[in-house]
Amino acid sequence: MESAEERKDIRHGNNSIYRFFLLSYIFILLLALSSGLVYGIKIQAQVRKETQLSQQVLLSSLCSDIETNLNYVQNLCDDLAF
Repeated sequence: MESAEERKDIRHGNNSIYRFFLLSYIFILLLALSSGLVYGIKIQAQVRKETQLSQQVLLSSLCSDIETNLNYVQNLCDDLAF
């Protein structure tokens, strides 16, 4: 028959194994979360940069269209004046 001390040693060994697995799973979870966070921050910065560039392109295109329309109106005014 097992003594109380032997049962205590067996339980302590099981607890340390469970604790080891729990800590390893927590470490893997934290590693995945932190790498996902870093990756998300980099993607967000890239999206902001591309959005800013596309807005600049749209503004320059709009400016060009307005200048073209103003030149057309100026030419019409000149034709009417003559």
